[in-house]
Amino acid sequence: MSPGLFQFNEARQKFSIYTKEALSIKNVKPLILIFSQLSGGETEKKTTLDQAFRGVLEEKIVSLSRIDLYVIM
Repeated sequence: MSPGLFQFNEARQKFSIYTKEALSIKNVKPLILIFSQLSGGETEKKTTLDQAFRGVLEEKIVSLSRIDLYVIM
């Protein structure tokens, strides 16, 4: 059976949501669950998950940077 049509934007949004959840509970299970539920090939999903993770990481870094700047001022 071939994988279904891959929806990049939808997958990236879901991966971002579940990445944030996984970080908050310190458990990777939400990501494993959504990874298996999304349609598409494994390579597409891995690439999209990587991009979503980078986006979440960037948000965290920027957030921490703003806190540090506020404390310095």
